[in-house]
Amino acid sequence: MHLFATVIVSGLTGAGAFLTTYLLFSWPLGIGLGLSVLLYTGTNLLLGGFVENKFKHVIGGGKIIEQLASQIKRDRHSIKNLRYLAEAIGDEAIRGRVQAVCEIAEKIFDNFDEDPEDLKQAQRFVVQFQKLLPIVENYVHLSSDDDRRKVLTAEDETAIKDTLDAYTGNLKEAYQAYQENNLQKLRLATGVLKRMVDMDKIGKKRNGPEIR
Repeated sequence: MHLFATVIVSGLTGAGAFLTTYLLFSWPLGIGLGLSVLLYTGTNLLLGGFVENKFKHVIGGGKIIEQLASQIKRDRHSIKNLRYLAEAIGDEAIRGRVQAVCEIAEKIFDNFDEDPEDLKQAQRFVVQFQKLLPIVENYVHLSSDDDRRKVLTAEDETAIKDTLDAYTGNLKEAYQAYQENNLQKLRLATGVLKRMVDMDKIGKKRNGPEIR
């Protein structure tokens, strides 16, 4: 369909050039035809490339959203694994941080179900979330055995806490942004309805009282 539209526009451009130069300005037939061919070819190339790139962008974007939706379904199951792993963490501070991540991440996953539009901004969240599970798994592996725990230093545990704090802050900001987006949609819908009601009232006043 986009190729058909490109040919139509290019043809009209070429024909318009010919009619203008040959009939209106009385240019020689060869020059008029040559100019119209050049304009047709140039317009075809220009529009064809633009439309094709736009078409590929739309199709490619749709595939990315579809892939993200599938990945999110898989990542939702990871929350169960994180909650299970958190119970095995002896350090109360780290355990609490992992549980806090699970809480806010679950809210974000729920938001994607409720508002699929937000999937367009989900890629960074998905990439970061996938890096969390291996960190918790490795920490639980090292900290759950006395011999393995010897390799962990206080600096390691502080780094884990700081990372979890920063990540939780990121999640909260992302969730807040999604809710602000929902608020903008609410305000827009409210404003549209209000204007419709106001215009209806103005129309009734102009028409005057109903005659019986």
